[in-house]
Amino acid sequence: MGRSDQYLKLPGLSNKAEYSVNAGVKLQGQVLTQLGLRLPYQLNGWNQKMAQVSGDFQFFIYDVKKI
Repeated sequence: MGRSDQYLKLPGLSNKAEYSVNAGVKLQGQVLTQLGLRLPYQLNGWNQKMAQVSGDFQFFIYDVKKI
């Protein structure tokens, strides 16, 4: 059974601008507005499996800057 990745779209960004994500990855605004950022996978301490960050009380901070 495959997993379905979830993405966070960032509306309102300039499609023609370039953005730095978490001071490393550089992406075009069009990619961020139309596809988005894939929600990360982190270790679930309850069942010791990797799970995509989603649902209540889970968080991940993206630092997105226009360059």
